[in-house]
Amino acid sequence: MELTHKYRLAITWDDILGKIKLRKRLKDLRENYTSEYRAALRKSEWKTMLYQMLPSRKKASNNQ
Repeated sequence: MELTHKYRLAITWDDILGKIKLRKRLKDLRENYTSEYRAALRKSEWKTMLYQMLPSRKKASNNQ
């Protein structure tokens, strides 16, 4: 009997931090390490640390 479900290892913040050090932009992390990026978005404290370390570099709007 074959296993039909593939188990994946839990992603820790240290795993995500290692991938962040390899990338300089949030877009690069999202495109190259999607599982780590999605795991960081699931936890609110990881999400805030992710956006602080890798800003999205969006241009500020001039709506004042």
